[in-house]
Amino acid sequence: MNHEELVVQLAKGITKIAVALPRMELRAILYPTAQMKHLIQTLYAHIIKFLMRAVKWYQQPTWKRAVSSITEPFALHFKDILEDISEQSRQIDQLAVAASQAELRDMHIMVTSMKNLLVDEISPGIRDLQLSSALDFVSRTRYIDPEASLRYCKLLSNRRSEPRRYLVDAQFLCTLRGWVTVDTSSTMVIKGAGIRVPTQCRDFGADLIHCAKRPTIPLLWALEAAPGNDDRDRILSAVDLLKYLVFQILKLNSNTMPRNVNASIFRTASTEAEWFNLLTALLSTLPRVIIVVDASLIGERLSDDISWIDAFVRVFEDLRIIRNSTTIVKVVLLNFDTTDARTSDFTLLNLRTAKGRGRAWNDSTTLTHRPVSRVVAVVGIDS
Repeated sequence: MNHEELVVQLAKGITKIAVALPRMELRAILYPTAQMKHLIQTLYAHIIKFLMRAVKWYQQPTWKRAVSSITEPFALHFKDILEDISEQSRQIDQLAVAASQAELRDMHIMVTSMKNLLVDEISPGIRDLQLSSALDFVSRTRYIDPEASLRYCKLLSNRRSEPRRYLVDAQFLCTLRGWVTVDTSSTMVIKGAGIRVPTQCRDFGADLIHCAKRPTIPLLWALEAAPGNDDRDRILSAVDLLKYLVFQILKLNSNTMPRNVNASIFRTASTEAEWFNLLTALLSTLPRVIIVVDASLIGERLSDDISWIDAFVRVFEDLRIIRNSTTIVKVVLLNFDTTDARTSDFTLLNLRTAKGRGRAWNDSTTLTHRPVSRVVAVVGIDS
């Protein structure tokens, strides 16, 4: 029985070796690392040692094999070397699994890197398409080119006689300078005097826009347009006005389209709140911006009975608290009624009526309408 058992166990051992060798060869080809080579060399040494011991046993005479199967059974003569072969095979398999996991990790890193690279390459094109689509949609609303409205207001201002023009004093300029230079979002309301209130405010706004236009600070405005037969050239509602401002931001800087804003949002937006959200999202991508709005276009209040002053205060809070943006927004509201504003967080400046013809500067305390460049110089918008 011992002789028969020994022969059976030797046959099983040789079969296991025959099955394992092709697998080990594949491991060596797939993962030719120094550690893998060392393990396979050790495995081959154990296999050779086992085969040499088995051959030596088979080469003995029959009677001697029968005796040795009793004195040196399989468990004592061959089991240890077969266990070494099994352990070495297991270590090789474990190393192959670890190497495959490392390859999988490297592949994951490579795919992620390629994905990010493709996103970086495709994103500008997508943003350009989104911007083009948004501009195309927004441009269908009722308004004319902002530069055309500014030229029209400047033309009317230049045609007016001196008594109809506005007058500002040193205190006005000092307050305006302080308001502009403070690095916080805020609103300023400009009011006129006498029977020419809308005209004075509009003239001041046109002068301010004309002289404050700088490449470094985006400037948005909504002024009266030239009269025409087509109502599509005019701002008729608060939504139109907000679209008008959004359109100007998109035209000023093609990089102002946030990632979470796309063309479909522009197509579905219909309420004042939705367009205020879009305006706020675009403003959050700018470091600083000045907005000038004439109240004569759409009135002082929105459809939900909220004043424009309160609405812009909400924009400031949204930028600072919700969007965590450092954008500084300076809003100039021309001839707005402040009596119904729920907030008092705004600056009010009153224009004076120029009486008679006099010099532009009067003892360095007053400034008339004509030298508008001096308004900007004194206020310090350039800085």
